[in-house]
Amino acid sequence: MNLSNIYRLACVGLIGLISWPLLAQQPHGDGFTMACNVCHSPDGWNVNETALSFDHDSATAFALDGGHDGLSCVDCHAEVSFINTPNDCIDCHIDVHESTVGNDCIRCHETDNWLVFNIPELHEQEGVSLLGAHALAACQDCHEAPNMLAFEPMGNDCFSCHDQVYYATESPDHIQVGFATDCAQCHDAFNTEWSAGLGFHNFFPLTGPHDNHDCATCHPNDFVSADSECISCHLDDYQSTILPDHQLNDLNTDCTMCHDRDAMDWSLPDYHSFYPLEGVHDVQCIDCHTSGNYNGFISKQCFSCHEDDYDQTTNPDHASAGIGTSCDDCHTLTPGWLPATYNNHDNQQFPIYSGEHEGEWNTCYDCHTTGTYSVFSCIDCHEHNDPVDLADEHDDVSGYVYESWACLQCHPDGDS
Repeated sequence: MNLSNIYRLACVGLIGLISWPLLAQQPHGDGFTMACNVCHSPDGWNVNETALSFDHDSATAFALDGGHDGLSCVDCHAEVSFINTPNDCIDCHIDVHESTVGNDCIRCHETDNWLVFNIPELHEQEGVSLLGAHALAACQDCHEAPNMLAFEPMGNDCFSCHDQVYYATESPDHIQVGFATDCAQCHDAFNTEWSAGLGFHNFFPLTGPHDNHDCATCHPNDFVSADSECISCHLDDYQSTILPDHQLNDLNTDCTMCHDRDAMDWSLPDYHSFYPLEGVHDVQCIDCHTSGNYNGFISKQCFSCHEDDYDQTTNPDHASAGIGTSCDDCHTLTPGWLPATYNNHDNQQFPIYSGEHEGEWNTCYDCHTTGTYSVFSCIDCHEHNDPVDLADEHDDVSGYVYESWACLQCHPDGDS
C-alpha cells in the first residue's frame, strides 16, 4: 500500500471519529430527521412556538384542533424525544368513566369540549332508544353506579331495567297471567305512562265504548281465552235483548252487522246504510220487520211497505188516478207524506214549475180535471174555448184537431 492510500484511510477514520459523537447528540430520538431550523434559530436552542414553520397537522397524524389548538409542545411531549409519542386519548386524559365505555374518547366527545350533544344517537347505536319516558330520564336514573360518570354496561331489553315493575304489578298480575317480559308487546315506548298507548291491542282497537285501559273489565279471569268476537263479551246483551228478540229471530251474533262498535249506545245502528233510517223512517225495527224476521230480505221499494197507504188515499185517489207506485216521485222522507211535490213534472212530463205555466195553476185538478192523472186538459184553461176560432188560427196546420193531446204535441213546453 502506498503512502497516499494510507493517508486517505487515516482521514476517513478521523472524520468518523469526529462525527460519531455528533450523531449521538440527537436529542429528539433515533430516526428524527427534521431539520433543526424548522423549530430552532441561530439565536439559541429555545423554541419560539409562535414563529414555528413546522405544521403539526400535515407533518403528523394528529391534528391540533379544538381543545388541542394552542397547546405548548411540552403539554404533550413531556420529554425532549418526540419519537413514538402516544396519540390515544387515554394516554393524556384521565378515564373518568372507569373503563365502562371503552378508552376511545372520540366515540362520544369532540375535541372542542367534553360536553356530549348526541346522547340519543349514541344510545340508538347501542340498541336503546330514548323515547317517551326514557327521553325525560336523567343518566343516573338508569346508570346507578356511585360514580355518576361510570356507565356500567346494561342490557338493552326492557326487563333489565323494569323487572321490579313487572314483579310488582297486580292489575293485572303479570307473573300469574304469564305475560312476556318484553314490555313493548303491551306498552308503547313513545308514551310517558305505562297505561298509555296499549300498542299490543291493534287487533281490537280500544276506541269508543272499548276505550277502557282497565284490562280486568274485559279480561276478568285470564288474558288467554278472550277473543275479538263481540259475542265473547256481549252474550248476555244478545240474550237479554227483546226489542227485537235476538234469539227468537235468530239474529247474527256478529254485533257489528247492526251496531257501530265505536258508538256509545247500542240503539244507534249503522247496518242500515243501504236504506237510511231518517225522517219518517226513523222508527223501531219491528215497525218494518213486522214478521219478526230480521234476516229476511225486505224490498227497498216504497210500495212494498206502503201499499195500504197507496190504496187508501182518496185525495187524490191514487189507484183510480193511475198515479205511479214510486212514492218518492212525490213524497219525501222529511217532513213526511205531506206536503207532496212532484218535482219531476218539469223533467219528465210538462213544465209547470217553470216556463209559461209557472204560477198559473193552484192545484193538480186545474189541469187534471177528471181526477185521473194520466189525463190532462189544455182547452179548459185557455181563453180560446171556441173550437171554431181556434180552428181558424190553425188553418195552416196539417191534421189539426181540437184536443188537448194535440196541443201538447205542438207545444210540448207550453210556449207559443
